Amino acid sequence: MKSIVVANSKGGCGVSFLSFLLADHYNLHCVSNSDPKLDFRSLDIFSGSASRVPKKMLRAYDTVYDLRAPQDKLALLIKDLSAVVAHLIIPTATDAVSLCHTVELARFAQTLNLPVSVVINNYRTEKNLSMVLADLRAQLPHTKIYSLRYTTLFGRLSYDGREWLEKVHHTKGEGRLLNTLHQIHEMFDQVLGFTGGCQNA
Repeated sequence: MKSIVVANSKGGCGVSFLSFLLADHYNLHCVSNSDPKLDFRSLDIFSGSASRVPKKMLRAYDTVYDLRAPQDKLALLIKDLSAVVAHLIIPTATDAVSLCHTVELARFAQTLNLPVSVVINNYRTEKNLSMVLADLRAQLPHTKIYSLRYTTLFGRLSYDGREWLEKVHHTKGEGRLLNTLHQIHEMFDQVLGFTGGCQNA
């Protein structure tokens, strides 16, 4: 499948979490500019201080780019990737700072003609979600927006990683987490099918 970039300049939005699940679900290689602290099957890391993606790491297929950097540096990295990736996924928290960073990054990607999807990640209440959706739709009217409710799936993956993920469907009492995982996979299929990023979608 075509390569994807997951990025936000605001930390704590779930960039590595979604990158990990993307890589696992589609069996993708990961390229990151930080140590994601998750057990990716296949991972290359380049310097977090770099303002360019190393040429040897520019791949048009079967790669997810997991990127975090200040907004100006992140813009340069995404500009490098715009020729090889099919889609930018921007996870965002619901606070004002995260949303500001998200809107700025999405608008920049649109100047590069890079398709963008936003994922409102780990929201707590429907009221909160409705407010954030209204704000993002007003500022990014042509952008696909998805949402993931708060779940302990984040914590389980952070602590137990692949070992837990690979046996979750055999484990009792974790049906809700498994349901969340299925919802995330369905979201990925929708996101990537929207731009043809997933050849099987």
